[in-house]
Amino acid sequence: MPDWQQRLAVQKVNAISPGKNRIHLDLVTDAVTTAIARWQELGAELVATHELGGVGWTVLADPQGNQFCVAPTE
Repeated sequence: MPDWQQRLAVQKVNAISPGKNRIHLDLVTDAVTTAIARWQELGAELVATHELGGVGWTVLADPQGNQFCVAPTE
């Protein structure tokens, strides 16, 4: 078990669009860099990084192309 904390959030996506999942997974952790590096070791690909209103998050895709976000805890 990692020594960093993480939370899981799920968002329903109402409209299907290319590259988007019907369910969007958000992972929140107090060790974003460590978590992203680990998911990349497991096969995730970096899609994008975003910042809005002082809050940043990273979009990754699993090997099948399903996108999910990684964000820091508050």
